[in-house]
Amino acid sequence: MALVLFDLDDTLIDRSRAYRSWAEAFVDRHRADGHDESTVEWLIHIDEDGFRDREAWALRVKDRFRLDIPDEDVRAALHADYLEHYRIDGDTVAALHRLRKAGHRIGVVTNGPPTQLDKLRRNGLLEVIDGYVISDLVGHRKPARAIFEEAARACGGELAGGWMVGDSAPADMAGARAAGLTAVWLHRGRTWRKAAEQPDPWAVANDLPLSEPIPDGWEPDHLADSVPHAVEVILGA
Repeated sequence: MALVLFDLDDTLIDRSRAYRSWAEAFVDRHRADGHDESTVEWLIHIDEDGFRDREAWALRVKDRFRLDIPDEDVRAALHADYLEHYRIDGDTVAALHRLRKAGHRIGVVTNGPPTQLDKLRRNGLLEVIDGYVISDLVGHRKPARAIFEEAARACGGELAGGWMVGDSAPADMAGARAAGLTAVWLHRGRTWRKAAEQPDPWAVANDLPLSEPIPDGWEPDHLADSVPHAVEVILGA
């Protein structure tokens, strides 16, 4: 059966919801006067949907809340706190088990730092998938074909006939196209054409050259509103 690769943040796990949950709990704990929505929104703003440099983000949080943590330890401390709110949905886990029962190999391919592995471990995903790749550990980032080739090797599968499920147009869908994978886009309430026009926010935030834009007229092979829906599409193909 085919190799099926998944993005992690805002695909397998709702990162946006997890971060807001963490931000609300963090503000409640660290403000003497209790919950303050404007401070929650400030935390969400400086996060830049996860694309802000994490060291810089952590230092801003430390300064705003006057945390008594050494600069070199603050990122790890905040990351550990955030993981308490980063949880996979039971329906998603069940969908992954259906894929495995049908004989598919499953992998995770994610851009980000080595701490992405903490998210996989904390949610028991290492017991459900066949392999994973994290961009900062392999030296390639989506949408480069090379990271998908690494993922196929990690899973003991091959790209030919494989699938990619993800929410990012410039990373996941452009990557699926580059790797020759059948593309399933998690739309998260967005239109494809608007998403396809957006540049890679990580490259923009880090002032790096942008990858080739998605050609006009190219679209994902399938749209889905959740991972269970994407799995239904794959099993029905």
